[in-house]
Amino acid sequence: MQFPSLKVDADEIARSTGSPRHCQHSRQEVRKKIDVNGRARLQNQCLDCGAPVGRRLSAKTYTPSQIETLTIFDEELRSSYWRAYSIRFEAARQEQIDRLKKRWRQVYDEYRRTPEWIARRNLVLLRAQGICEGCRSKRATEAHHTTYAHVGEEFLFELVAVCRTCHDRFHASVFPRFLETLYYAGYGRNDGATDINNEAVF
Repeated sequence: MQFPSLKVDADEIARSTGSPRHCQHSRQEVRKKIDVNGRARLQNQCLDCGAPVGRRLSAKTYTPSQIETLTIFDEELRSSYWRAYSIRFEAARQEQIDRLKKRWRQVYDEYRRTPEWIARRNLVLLRAQGICEGCRSKRATEAHHTTYAHVGEEFLFELVAVCRTCHDRFHASVFPRFLETLYYAGYGRNDGATDINNEAVF
């Protein structure tokens, strides 16, 4: 069974939320920056996103009086646009992550109703002789994933037989972090979160 990816389309999110990288810079103006030596450095600035546009311009083509009348490069415009854009981007990114997580869980729930999963679960319960591998005192009723590396096509050694109590106990400590870890796994991030290859939760 094919499970959906949890990797977001960051480029599309950036484009839709107004990244300066995707700005057309259709409104721009020559402005000046004053360096530490008091010299004017000329640069086109986008009047929408505040980003510098193109290469720095030569001041030799301007007279001193022309340079004097130029507006100072607006760093606050650039910074404020980036702050607002970052908020928009993060909100859109989180919305997409939540949507992908929801879809992943839906597919997973559908999978657990398939004959393939039921057969695997029954084999795992049979292997454990019906005894929970978490507490070894209660009857095993469920198969727990130790990894989701092959979800949908699990090896039986990736599954353990557990009772409901042990399953719930494990989920309570790990579940809130699982899908976030699965999402970041697509980016090779290691931030101390649960390792999907060692600790999965369903």
